[in-house]
Amino acid sequence: NFTIFRDLGRGAFGVVSGARFNTTGAMLAIKQMNKKLVKGKKAIKLVQAEKAILEKLGNRPSLFTIWLQYSWSDKDQFY
Repeated sequence: NFTIFRDLGRGAFGVVSGARFNTTGAMLAIKQMNKKLVKGKKAIKLVQAEKAILEKLGNRPSLFTIWLQYSWSDKDQFY
């Protein structure tokens, strides 16, 4: 459902890429975190806390914050 473009940044667990949501054409940033790295650094609680905070911010809380629109995982990655 997404067309992924170039990398926007890299972090400790993965990469943030620019993407387009194919059905609406909306531009988004997708954060991909490698499950093995997250588990290896014992950071599962950190990732869960980040997701919970982004969910609580709701839809467009401010021009200065990001918000969570979608989240999912596959065999190797958290998105």
